[in-house]
Amino acid sequence: MIPGSDGSFRIIFELEIDEDGWPPVGTERIWATLVDEVTADDKYNTNAMTKKAIYRVDNIPFFIPLLAYKDLIEAEEKEGSLFFVKLVKRSQHSTVRIIFLETTIIEDVLSKLRALGCELEMAEMYKHLTTVDIPIDVSFLAVRTYLAELENNGLIDFQESLISEHHNKEIVN
Repeated sequence: MIPGSDGSFRIIFELEIDEDGWPPVGTERIWATLVDEVTADDKYNTNAMTKKAIYRVDNIPFFIPLLAYKDLIEAEEKEGSLFFVKLVKRSQHSTVRIIFLETTIIEDVLSKLRALGCELEMAEMYKHLTTVDIPIDVSFLAVRTYLAELENNGLIDFQESLISEHHNKEIVN
């Protein structure tokens, strides 16, 4: 695989669409940086060696469940593209998706989340969808409380795609 001009790679995740049609796509591509390559015995061919490539996730996933910004993943090349194989190590970031039901509040909500320390990504083709990265040093409870208030007022729907072990301890305590 040839990296992009900034040295990053696109990795394809195949997604299962549920009976309600979610997510609205069958695959998602994320940006990632190669962090390590390991040569190992091929378990199916004892005379062959294979390269295992480890990548760091460089953007916030929109639809991929149980994945967060900066997680380490393994990917392999198939037919000229890189495909996700498995999670290698969690980053301790959490991922939340927001669907805006009221568009007049979008900028205010995004500003508040940035002020809380979150990173955000918006999808060009899904204008009412925002994905939120909650870094390890940001209070998950503060973010959750804010979003729950908006949801209770019928302004958004939100989904906790991944709550890190670190943030889960904050919830439990």
